[in-house]
Amino acid sequence: TLSYWYTRKPPKTIRPRPNVQIQLCSIECCQMHPLAACPSDKNRAFCEDVENWGRICRDISIWNYNVNFSAYQLPFPILPVVEPNVRYFVANQARGVFMQAAGDTTGSAFSDLHNYVISNLLWDPNRSGEALRDEFLRLHYGEAAPPIRRLIERLEEKGQASEQHPNCFGVARQYGQDEALAREALEAFDAALALAGDDAVLRSRVEKASLGAYRMAIEPCFRAKEGEPLEAGLAGRMQPLVRQFFSLAEKHRVACFREGAPM
Repeated sequence: TLSYWYTRKPPKTIRPRPNVQIQLCSIECCQMHPLAACPSDKNRAFCEDVENWGRICRDISIWNYNVNFSAYQLPFPILPVVEPNVRYFVANQARGVFMQAAGDTTGSAFSDLHNYVISNLLWDPNRSGEALRDEFLRLHYGEAAPPIRRLIERLEEKGQASEQHPNCFGVARQYGQDEALAREALEAFDAALALAGDDAVLRSRVEKASLGAYRMAIEPCFRAKEGEPLEAGLAGRMQPLVRQFFSLAEKHRVACFREGAPM
């Protein structure tokens, strides 16, 4: 049974029978920081509920979020929290963990990397999330990996410096993202493509990952209201970036740009 939003707090007197599994959902929580170490009131409240359920039930399941439902392709630097979160769940009676990502599209930000790290940590929570990240980058991007790795670290650094607590409906500023960081991201992928050389498979993988850089770059116009005119200088800067974003999305068969919103 779901322990979700208004049903998340455990009852004071009722106890679940042994054949009832409680599935706690963390939809309100900050994704930028580990659940148990984040100063956010919402994270503290969720952890209190997890621990209180664990005192009265030995069959806990977790529905955790690893996605930005409002902007699938916008980079959201959450990889460092996956390892501590999975271990926290294990330590608090969790017998199952569902890590929700973008279920209705491919091509969300660094989705291949996220899936690799998350699935391996669910298989073995004692593994290192950082080591898994580096392993994937080396195996998946080969010679093109170094600038992508540096970009991921830069995104994480800016996200932490923002001191924000975005949940699974975040916007760019909450991740510390701006036009300057978007330029860094585009330059990183230019460097990665150069390192990929003539390897068609490798270039395709780098191109697909670059969707996040282009999505970040077009943030100033992406949220503009329909019919709302853009300042002339901004429109001129955005037009080639928007075209490239949608060209890559079509090439890599990206179905949605946010939850339930087709390209």
